[in-house]
Amino acid sequence: MAPVFFKVLLRLSPKDDGGRPLPLGRLSMVSCDVGGTFRGQPVCFDARVLLETQGTLKPGEECSARLDPLSPELWDGVQQGQTFMLMVGRRLMGEGVILERISGMVQ
Repeated sequence: MAPVFFKVLLRLSPKDDGGRPLPLGRLSMVSCDVGGTFRGQPVCFDARVLLETQGTLKPGEECSARLDPLSPELWDGVQQGQTFMLMVGRRLMGEGVILERISGMVQ
Protein backbone atom coordinates (compact mmCIF):
# COMPACT_ATOMS: atom_id res chain seq x y z
CA MET A 1 0.00 0.00 0.00
CA ALA A 2 1.35 3.43 -0.94
CA PRO A 3 1.84 5.84 1.96
CA VAL A 4 -1.16 8.06 2.59
CA PHE A 5 -1.22 11.43 4.29
CA PHE A 6 -3.60 14.35 4.42
CA LYS A 7 -3.28 18.11 4.18
CA VAL A 8 -5.67 19.45 6.81
CA LEU A 9 -6.83 22.63 8.51
CA LEU A 10 -6.81 22.19 12.29
CA ARG A 11 -8.53 24.32 14.93
CA LEU A 12 -8.07 23.78 18.65
CA SER A 13 -11.04 24.54 20.89
CA PRO A 14 -10.50 27.44 23.29
CA LYS A 15 -9.66 26.43 26.86
CA ASP A 16 -12.89 28.08 28.10
CA ASP A 17 -14.89 25.79 25.78
CA GLY A 18 -13.33 22.65 27.25
CA GLY A 19 -10.27 22.56 25.00
CA ARG A 20 -6.81 21.57 26.09
CA PRO A 21 -4.94 24.10 28.24
CA LEU A 22 -1.60 23.70 26.44
CA PRO A 23 -0.64 24.26 22.80
CA LEU A 24 -0.13 21.44 20.34
CA GLY A 25 3.55 21.14 19.37
CA ARG A 26 4.90 21.27 15.83
CA LEU A 27 5.11 17.46 15.72
CA SER A 28 2.44 15.77 17.86
CA MET A 29 0.31 12.65 18.14
CA VAL A 30 -3.48 13.01 18.03
CA SER A 31 -6.53 10.76 18.00
CA CYS A 32 -9.04 11.54 15.26
CA ASP A 33 -12.72 10.70 15.04
CA VAL A 34 -13.14 10.30 11.28
CA GLY A 35 -16.35 8.27 11.54
CA GLY A 36 -14.74 4.87 12.04
CA THR A 37 -16.43 2.05 13.94
CA PHE A 38 -15.46 -1.28 15.46
CA ARG A 39 -18.19 -3.78 16.30
CA GLY A 40 -20.74 -1.01 15.88
CA GLN A 41 -19.03 1.37 18.30
CA PRO A 42 -17.31 4.63 17.28
CA VAL A 43 -13.51 4.58 17.44
CA CYS A 44 -10.73 7.12 17.00
CA PHE A 45 -7.64 6.52 14.91
CA ASP A 46 -4.18 7.84 15.80
CA ALA A 47 -2.06 10.04 13.56
CA ARG A 48 1.06 12.16 13.64
CA VAL A 49 0.52 15.87 13.03
CA LEU A 50 3.13 18.16 11.55
CA LEU A 51 2.14 21.83 11.78
CA GLU A 52 3.11 23.53 8.53
CA THR A 53 2.78 27.25 9.22
CA GLN A 54 3.80 27.71 12.85
CA GLY A 55 5.72 26.11 15.71
CA THR A 56 2.76 25.57 18.03
CA LEU A 57 -1.02 25.64 17.79
CA LYS A 58 -2.58 27.36 20.81
CA PRO A 59 -6.15 26.79 22.02
CA GLY A 60 -8.51 28.90 19.90
CA GLU A 61 -6.10 29.06 16.93
CA GLU A 62 -6.10 27.30 13.57
CA CYS A 63 -3.40 26.38 11.06
CA SER A 64 -2.66 24.05 8.17
CA ALA A 65 -0.94 20.77 8.93
CA ARG A 66 0.02 17.39 7.56
CA LEU A 67 -1.73 14.40 9.12
CA ASP A 68 0.03 11.00 8.85
CA PRO A 69 -2.26 8.11 9.91
CA LEU A 70 -0.50 5.38 11.90
CA SER A 71 -2.79 2.78 10.27
CA PRO A 72 -3.62 4.28 6.85
CA GLU A 73 -5.80 1.32 5.83
CA LEU A 74 -8.32 2.45 8.48
CA TRP A 75 -8.62 5.84 6.75
CA ASP A 76 -9.75 4.51 3.33
CA GLY A 77 -13.13 6.23 3.48
CA VAL A 78 -11.78 9.67 4.46
CA GLN A 79 -12.31 12.20 1.66
CA GLN A 80 -11.49 15.80 0.81
CA GLY A 81 -13.86 18.23 2.55
CA GLN A 82 -14.67 15.83 5.39
CA THR A 83 -14.59 17.23 8.91
CA PHE A 84 -13.22 15.28 11.86
CA MET A 85 -12.81 15.71 15.60
CA LEU A 86 -9.49 15.79 17.47
CA MET A 87 -9.82 13.87 20.71
CA VAL A 88 -7.93 13.30 23.95
CA GLY A 89 -9.63 10.25 25.40
CA ARG A 90 -13.32 11.16 25.30
CA ARG A 91 -12.57 14.87 25.46
CA LEU A 92 -12.93 16.99 22.32
CA MET A 93 -9.86 19.19 21.85
CA GLY A 94 -10.59 20.56 18.40
CA GLU A 95 -11.61 19.83 14.85
CA GLY A 96 -10.17 19.59 11.40
CA VAL A 97 -11.09 19.59 7.73
CA ILE A 98 -9.46 17.36 5.13
CA LEU A 99 -8.09 19.67 2.43
CA GLU A 100 -6.35 17.02 0.34
CA ARG A 101 -5.65 13.28 0.40
CA ILE A 102 -2.20 12.38 -0.90
CA SER A 103 -1.05 8.87 -1.81
CA GLY A 104 2.43 8.04 -3.01
CA MET A 105 5.93 8.91 -1.97
CA VAL A 106 6.49 10.30 1.52
CA GLN A 107 8.15 13.73 1.44
